[in-house]
Amino acid sequence: MAGRRASSSKPSRTGQLQIDGRTAPYKVLVQTSNIGGMGTDSAMFIRLFWCKGDFTEQLVDSSAQVFEPGKQVTSTFSGPDVGEIQRIQIYSSNGEFRSTCHLSHIDVFSSIMNEVFHFPIDDWSR
Repeated sequence: MAGRRASSSKPSRTGQLQIDGRTAPYKVLVQTSNIGGMGTDSAMFIRLFWCKGDFTEQLVDSSAQVFEPGKQVTSTFSGPDVGEIQRIQIYSSNGEFRSTCHLSHIDVFSSIMNEVFHFPIDDWSR
């Protein structure tokens, strides 16, 4: 299993890429911490990094506060078959103070590799 702390810089682009024409299904589980007082209804994005590049995917776009304290949020999407995920970024659509939530960890399941990549966060989203 791989795991590294997510960085806070925002990506310069979003969208899906195809690497060698192969796509892969991914399942992302975001676990928020039990720190009260913060939650967000902003769109949240995840950026996956691997040895040859990166791609960004929108996790949740909702008018309800999905990322509330102590909740698990699951999202599935298809993207390029990236192999081993080396690190991630997660951020909200507007980055304002009230659009942040405290994250415990993020697990990314790669169906192609049949592996879960665990990323301890223990920090506020950006």
